[in-house]
Amino acid sequence: MGLVLSTAAITSFVTGLYVILTPILVWVIFKKKPRGIVAIGAILATVGLGFITIKDASFDFGQIWTILCALGFAAHIVGLGKWSPGKDVYALTVIQLATVAVICWIGAAPDGIQAPLDGEVWFAIIFTAVFATALAFFIQTWAQSIMDASRVAIILTMEVVFAALTSVAVGQEVLSLQVILGGLLMLAAMLLIEWPRKDSTPEEVIYEPMAH
Repeated sequence: MGLVLSTAAITSFVTGLYVILTPILVWVIFKKKPRGIVAIGAILATVGLGFITIKDASFDFGQIWTILCALGFAAHIVGLGKWSPGKDVYALTVIQLATVAVICWIGAAPDGIQAPLDGEVWFAIIFTAVFATALAFFIQTWAQSIMDASRVAIILTMEVVFAALTSVAVGQEVLSLQVILGGLLMLAAMLLIEWPRKDSTPEEVIYEPMAH
């Protein structure tokens, strides 16, 4: 829904707020208070978000949907950080994909499920299903079983950069100074709150996966 109402670059940047929301969820759910640096990161991200999304003092529904998506991504990272270590990566990936499939089928049922006739649509479905869904879920689940969530989140922020560059390359987004400044601020905020301190121990990392 967010992609329908907004461009790919803007949707990706707003979705990137999951890096801000993840330590907040950890604080609420696991009572692990985030570092003070998170407040600075939240301010930078908010300013960056304003640069990118606020045009003529407007805020469209696409961005609201995408913020909800960011919250879902944050919950997913927190959950994988807690449950993936020591588990069967293949089984956990299948469970995640099956859950998504069931939810999507339930959501699509009221309007009727129809197969697309356009070959380009089928290509998009197959490509995103294999590479952006199944393979991506497997790699993330495997990575979070052997890496702490902070490092995983830093790597995932590169999605924002790739999405923006792709959107500009296909002519969907103009690489304006406003977009550049907003993107740099959001990337700085993400890296700022996720970069581990030199004096950190495994127990001090905000949302390090639990060992089994």
